[in-house]
Amino acid sequence: MDKHLEDKFYEIACDEVIKKNMSKSAWGRAFSESKGDIQLASALYIEIRVGQLRRDHEEETQRRIEERIRREQIEERIRREQEARRQEEEKRQDPEAIVRQCPKDGSRYNKSFEVCLYCGTRLTRI
Repeated sequence: MDKHLEDKFYEIACDEVIKKNMSKSAWGRAFSESKGDIQLASALYIEIRVGQLRRDHEEETQRRIEERIRREQIEERIRREQEARRQEEEKRQDPEAIVRQCPKDGSRYNKSFEVCLYCGTRLTRI
């Protein structure tokens, strides 16, 4: 984990102890483990709280990654559906007009072309 971020988590936990605005779950665990020793509980609280903040950050990061992947999958599906509709529309307008496609870049050509004008790849029939 980024050292700067780790330092920020420690800063947050220390501020919570100083302001006595602590997470109840972390404080309860720290107090229990310290057997009532307030100084030890405060030190344990910081370690426990930093762990919680780290986990929360990792979960949020993972959630954002998954959300971005889902969004990209949806956008790709929409793009493919739009391309399929466009191809169908082209075929309805003139079924003989577009009959070849570049396997590399997907550009389309009528039957008079044999190679892609952009990359020189031999066209395939569609």
